[in-house]
Amino acid sequence: MKVILYAKNIQEYQEKLKDFNFSYESNYENLKKTIKEYDGLIAFGLKDDIDLSNLKWIQSLGAGVDWAVNNKTINKDVILTRVTTGLSQLLFEYTLARILSYYQNLSTHYKNQKEHIWDRNLSVSVVGKKVLIVGTGQIGSYIGKELNKLKMEVYGINSTGYDLEGFKKCYTFDNLETSKKYDIVVNVLPSTSKTINIFNKELFEKIKMDVFVNVGRGTAVVEEDLAEQLKDEKIKKAFLDVFQTEPLKETSKLWDTPNLVISPHVAAFMDAGNLSDVITTNYQKIIKGEEIEKVNLKKGY
Repeated sequence: MKVILYAKNIQEYQEKLKDFNFSYESNYENLKKTIKEYDGLIAFGLKDDIDLSNLKWIQSLGAGVDWAVNNKTINKDVILTRVTTGLSQLLFEYTLARILSYYQNLSTHYKNQKEHIWDRNLSVSVVGKKVLIVGTGQIGSYIGKELNKLKMEVYGINSTGYDLEGFKKCYTFDNLETSKKYDIVVNVLPSTSKTINIFNKELFEKIKMDVFVNVGRGTAVVEEDLAEQLKDEKIKKAFLDVFQTEPLKETSKLWDTPNLVISPHVAAFMDAGNLSDVITTNYQKIIKGEEIEKVNLKKGY
C-alpha cells in the first residue's frame, strides 16, 4: 500500500516513522496533484477541493473526521480511522481544569492579586455538581466516568438514551428532563449533519446551565446565541476550544464576550510521537487485514 502523510511538520513524522516506506508532503497544492498515486492518506482538516476517490485508507490525525466524511469524492468503501487513544485523557484534563478554575474562583484571585486586594472569594467543591455530557461516545463516556470518580453527578445525551457506567442517567434530546438545571454542560459531539448548530438559542433555553464547555466540534455551537446567553448571564461562564471558523478572526466579537474563555484548539494536542504510535498500529492492521476500529461513514463517527 502506497501511503502519503500530509502535515506541516513532516520532519518530526519522518523521524518517528523511518521504518515505514511512507511519502511525505507539506505543500497542499502538491498533495492535490499527486493524491491519486496513493492508496492511503494520513492527514487532518483538508479542504473539500481534494479528490479522495482513489484512497482505500484514510487516517485522520485527530478525532475529527468531518472533513473526510463530507468530501463528495470519498470512496464509500474506504477504511476511515481516527485518533481516540490518548485524546480521552487530554480532553478530560482540559474539561476538569476549566470546571475547577470556575469553582475555585481563579480568575477573581488573579484579578485581586494584580490590584492588591485581599478579598476572600471562597472556592466551591465540585462534589455533587450536576454535569451533562452531550455526546457519550468513547471520549464523552471517559470524561463522564472520570468526573463521576470525583463524586460529581453525571448525566448524558446520546442517540438512543442508552445507559453507561458512571452515568446516573442518559437521555436523547427528545426525552431530556427540561426541568432539571445542570451546573455544567460539556459538548463532546462529533460534527455531523444532525449536530451542526445544535447548540442554538432554543437548546440553550431548554438545557439550563451555569457553565458550558465545548471540546467537541465548533460547528455544533451557534456562537451568536451563546454570546447572548453569556451577556444576559443565563450562562455564567463558557469555555470554548473549538469554533465555527478557525483560526478565530481578530474581528470576532467572541474575543470580547463577557465570561467567555477562549483557547486556540489545543485541548487535545498530541505530538508527532504519540500520533506516530496510532499511525503505525492502524497501518499494520490494515496491511494484515486485521479487524480495526473505523468510522461509520453514514453516521459520521
